[in-house]
Amino acid sequence: MYLYDVHPSCGCTLADYTKEPIAPGKEGKIEAQFDTKKSHPGEVHKSVSVSSNNSNYAPHSLKFSGIIVTADSAATAKK
Repeated sequence: MYLYDVHPSCGCTLADYTKEPIAPGKEGKIEAQFDTKKSHPGEVHKSVSVSSNNSNYAPHSLKFSGIIVTADSAATAKK
């Protein structure tokens, strides 16, 4: 099997993945990073769509979320 399309949902998210074929029983890797400088403080929800050549594996969407805290938003929350 091989991964042929790993696509982030927006430009503030980067994804890298195993480009070589993945043998049966072996593992590949998908890494995603979110650039907090390109967003606003608060909750964020991002996704990365993943497609492979395996007909038994439908395209999936990997999702992750977090909370962006800036110095200003942290000071406001303490009040």
